[in-house]
Amino acid sequence: MQSATVKQWGNSASLSGYVAVCIFPISFTTTDYTAVATGVMSAADATFGKENYVNNILWDFTSESQVAFRLSHLDRPTLRYIAIGF
Repeated sequence: MQSATVKQWGNSASLSGYVAVCIFPISFTTTDYTAVATGVMSAADATFGKENYVNNILWDFTSESQVAFRLSHLDRPTLRYIAIGF
């Protein structure tokens, strides 16, 4: 019997070296979940309107309690994410 589906969302916790980490409020039981993210920035940001994007999940930095995304820039954008799994 599978456990109930967990749906959760939030903001990235840290930015460092082209990576944003999203820490889940509730850990999943496996890493077999789906997570998507979108960048968030201010119009006052120096790179507003330029290439600021989320590339992909960094699977080797992902665990049941967090997901890491590769970014287009060293320290931006911050992320909002949604994750669904068990």
